[in-house]
Amino acid sequence: MKLPQKSMPQIDPDANYLHYHQSGIRLYEEGKNQAAIEAYEKAITLNPAYFWSHYNLGNVHLEINQYEDAITSFKKAIQYKPDYVWTFYNLGISYLKDGEYQRSIEFFEKTIEFEPEYAWSYYNLGLALLKTGDFQHAITNFQRFLSLEPNFAFAHEKLAVAQLTTGSYREAIDSFNQAIALTPDYPWSYDKLGMAQMQVGNYKAAIQAFEKAIVLKPEYRVPYFFLGLIYQKMGDFPVAIVKYQKAIELNPENAIYYRELGTAYFRNRNLKEAIKAYQKAIELAPDYVWVYDDYAKIMAVKRDFTASIAAYERAISLKPDYTDFYNDLGDIRSKIGQIDRAKECYQQALKNELIRNTAPIFSSNSPAQPNFMIIGFAKCGTTSVYDHLIQHPQILPAAKKEIMYFSENFRYGIDWYQAHLPAIPAEEDFLTGEASAHYVDHPQAYKRIYKSYPNLKFIILLRDPVKRAYSDYQMWKREGKERRTFERVMQIEMKRVKGKKQASYSEKFYDRYPSYLASSLYVYSLKRWMSRFPRENFLILELELFNSEPQKGLNQIFRFLGLKDYSVNSYPKRNVGSYGSIDPGIRNQLQAYFQSHNRLLEEFLGMNFNWD
Repeated sequence: MKLPQKSMPQIDPDANYLHYHQSGIRLYEEGKNQAAIEAYEKAITLNPAYFWSHYNLGNVHLEINQYEDAITSFKKAIQYKPDYVWTFYNLGISYLKDGEYQRSIEFFEKTIEFEPEYAWSYYNLGLALLKTGDFQHAITNFQRFLSLEPNFAFAHEKLAVAQLTTGSYREAIDSFNQAIALTPDYPWSYDKLGMAQMQVGNYKAAIQAFEKAIVLKPEYRVPYFFLGLIYQKMGDFPVAIVKYQKAIELNPENAIYYRELGTAYFRNRNLKEAIKAYQKAIELAPDYVWVYDDYAKIMAVKRDFTASIAAYERAISLKPDYTDFYNDLGDIRSKIGQIDRAKECYQQALKNELIRNTAPIFSSNSPAQPNFMIIGFAKCGTTSVYDHLIQHPQILPAAKKEIMYFSENFRYGIDWYQAHLPAIPAEEDFLTGEASAHYVDHPQAYKRIYKSYPNLKFIILLRDPVKRAYSDYQMWKREGKERRTFERVMQIEMKRVKGKKQASYSEKFYDRYPSYLASSLYVYSLKRWMSRFPRENFLILELELFNSEPQKGLNQIFRFLGLKDYSVNSYPKRNVGSYGSIDPGIRNQLQAYFQSHNRLLEEFLGMNFNWD
């Protein structure tokens, strides 16, 4: 960026050093940069204290990308004229281009002290702040620049990048659109606009943005990759596969592309091609830990447990502190009857979780047992609430949130279950528990739990049943396990439920998952559980109210468990899917369907829910 022209001192042609200085100016203007450098260096040799020779020499070095030499010259110039603002600015540019971002920030800030209305200082300061990861201050400086120079497209684009990185997706979309309005043929703005649209679930707009990027730059591989991700999220795996293949055609050495291609094939039920894609990813990146996780899962589906175990062991060798690998390896060993070795895996997973949560690790001869369970419902925020709960200093995490022992894994025995839980000595004032969201629907879980833990406390989250059913459907669709339309599924399930005894709605359909409708008929499952456990053992929370005031909801849970209130630092939502809105006609139909069941729920619990 060229600076405004500043007045130069009059040159005495009879002065020897000035002769060389003037030659440097002329040679630089003629584009003879090396000769200009030699002239300025001769002038400096004759008069080392002449500021303008050092300054101009720095500019020539900067022009030809000799950043270290430019930095040396500008520093010398500052020694002889410490109040000349443009030396600070150009020194900031030199440091920025040389990758010394923190130093460049110092000099741009100094420039702003001298010239607060010079826009480019704010822009370049924003660039340096982006490089250091200080995105909020970068946003502030880009916004200040744009208040002075509103029509510079790349500032809008850089502002949008910072907003995208900080999660301000809608603001980023606005900024990208302003950049595009000013430079409509710049493909990278469309590319990043597509990323922002993805984050807010606007898949149609994201697809349009990525496709525009491809029109402008057909050899640009990134938009094809992100189009693959979008179509995969939408459950359109054949199209996703085509997009990934195009990205691979343009960049055949990218292991990430092969991994996602493998996932698309997997969800499209083409295991053979999925395995080939994962193997290619491993070949390209032998230390790419996450592809081993995917490969282990697909080999387990193929019932090649030896290969699955080998893949998990490789993943563990690459990332030994990652809890899920031990849990998944334990699950595979459980399936093939290696219960003792599975328990060792769960114990290591538990140790990792306790360390990750900076929780104490006890040595106790007492059997591990839960103090509470979050038992449902699925897609009602159980994962998020559990993650919030274990931030309390007196709640210790299990090896994994969803153990599912009292439903799917009961055959492995109580010792297997207890291997997932920390053994807490009786004299210690700590609690532990798990969150298996499908316990509440399982026809045997409440009986099994009562037999082992008759005094257990339960936390149950309830959500608008229409939203719960739609969210559940979308999850199964993303995983490639659901290909019917939501409207068709609801018609089938309404017909299936009709005529069944109310008390057995969810129980009858537990083994026919997905059963989106029956799992939203909460009252019938709750009646079964409360026929065995007393009502005071249950804390029922409405998810919508919990999300509006999460700390208040957490304190309710802490008091229910006999603990003091505790302020949690943040409340991130887990397992949140991005998908389009439900059709208004289907929503109205389902609201009418659930209305009578919701009234029964309110009467049974003595609570009011605002779902209609």
